[in-house]
Amino acid sequence: IERLIRGLNPWPSAYTLYKGKTLKIWEAAVVPLEKKEEPGTVVFVAKDFFDIATKEGALRVKSLQLEGKKKVAVKDFLLGYEIVCGMKF
Repeated sequence: IERLIRGLNPWPSAYTLYKGKTLKIWEAAVVPLEKKEEPGTVVFVAKDFFDIATKEGALRVKSLQLEGKKKVAVKDFLLGYEIVCGMKF
């Protein structure tokens, strides 16, 4: 998934849905995941990133863009929108 994000940047871009709106993921990294979770589940939220479970490990999202908004770092996104552990993408 991380390679897909890099490969589709800047166009057409990799995306998912957040509360019915398109959420483009601009920057992410692969991180290990200790316990197995269903892919697409938010497993960790920090001040400046959040991790989403994948089939093997997790995807650490660092910058994104909500439909109709500008590209921002996760730190800035989390000031106005809620991402919690257990949430599904």
